[in-house]
Amino acid sequence: NVSANTISFDNGKITIKGKQYLNDQLAALYKKFPPKKISAEVINRIPSQNVGGVLAMNYSPEGLKELIKLTGMDGMANGFMEKAGYSIDEFVKANKGDLIVAVSDLQINQQEVSMPGMDGEKPSKYTQTKPDVKVLFATSVNDKAAFDKLITTLSGELGEEKNMLPDINYQVDKNWFVAGNSADYVSKFLSGNGTKQPFTAKLTDQSFGMYVDIQKIMTSTQNSIKDNEAKQAMDLSLKMWQDIIVTGVDFNDGAFTSYAEINMVDKGTNSLKLLNQYLDKMAGLYKSQKGNRMSIEENPSNADSTTVTPAK
Repeated sequence: NVSANTISFDNGKITIKGKQYLNDQLAALYKKFPPKKISAEVINRIPSQNVGGVLAMNYSPEGLKELIKLTGMDGMANGFMEKAGYSIDEFVKANKGDLIVAVSDLQINQQEVSMPGMDGEKPSKYTQTKPDVKVLFATSVNDKAAFDKLITTLSGELGEEKNMLPDINYQVDKNWFVAGNSADYVSKFLSGNGTKQPFTAKLTDQSFGMYVDIQKIMTSTQNSIKDNEAKQAMDLSLKMWQDIIVTGVDFNDGAFTSYAEINMVDKGTNSLKLLNQYLDKMAGLYKSQKGNRMSIEENPSNADSTTVTPAK
């Protein structure tokens, strides 16, 4: 297999286009079992208006089985599954091929922690920051009975290790298996009571799509930053980065094509120029920080009056 990529620095964005050329055996396999397209209905099931990132894809369960055979791993895979009372054929029967993972509603909360005192001393308290985020996973169900068996098998294999995992809520019906750390979000996704997402059109009609809202992630963490130097670095990044889009498109002429886009806030300036300016400012900020730390170490009285100005 051979991969080839091009990178273009356009106004306001960096574009990466790729091709992966497959050998005749793999090409024939993908032609026989082509993945379906991601649908807008699936993405818009995400029950949040504050999505920081999403990964969606569609694969052919039958094609996955044939790929395992082609690599000669079918005997090992079936042997491993048989120990748990399952098989590749049952996995194919259980799954339809749609899969989506969404991360949303990121918040950085302040939490007061109390430490017990030693040798009769009073307890000490301190405040720590703790991220809070909603994570949702969903995969489409082809045969509910076969999928129920898959869940039972996985649960049995985990054994007592399940108690070490974070709390996970899940539901399954004849169409979807949905799991996440929010029971409300799981129920809403399953019922189809989601939210029309602004990035849906960028990911649909592809077999693979990923979206990361850099602005939303940085904005969610901005208020938790107290250090003056870190605030300045965050301000520079907020003025620079917008979002990332990655898609995989059809298989044609023996090759998969892929597309990635890194978008910036400034849409009117060439992205390579913007990148150079950003790196220069961050390097200048780092040098100023290093100089200030050395000054404080030599004269601690400078600590209260220190300010940092990034390079122009």
